[in-house]
Amino acid sequence: MLMIFLKTSIDYAAYSSIIGILHECVSPRLLKSKAEDGKRNTLKALSRATISRLINSRGTEVLIKSLVDFNPSEKLSKTLLKDVLCILGQIAKNDQKFVIEVTSLNAVTMFHALLRIHYKNPRMMLPFVFIFRSFSKNSNYMH
Repeated sequence: MLMIFLKTSIDYAAYSSIIGILHECVSPRLLKSKAEDGKRNTLKALSRATISRLINSRGTEVLIKSLVDFNPSEKLSKTLLKDVLCILGQIAKNDQKFVIEVTSLNAVTMFHALLRIHYKNPRMMLPFVFIFRSFSKNSNYMH
């Protein structure tokens, strides 16, 4: 249901709110206390379940299309871009078909351009590492 809304959404505020919520579900803050190991394991399990649901509901395609289709004259807010990249980075770690979907949507050059623009931002580097690591692992990627 959320993926259908994200596909057809024209309301920027609602779109960015849903992306922010998905980002918090996919990569929750881990607890530092050793006494709360059970809670930490629960958070990791919920995160993995959310990622698998996103993969099964074609969330990869929707998120990549949202990055590809945005108007270059409109500046995507940095927090929204960071949230989408973090979600895609987590998906890239777990989805074997991630590279195939990226290449079928002709989004490889877009990821290269985004990396060139944001390589100095340390918060965006980890998702790029996950994304490009999945490119290097997959033999379908030939750039």
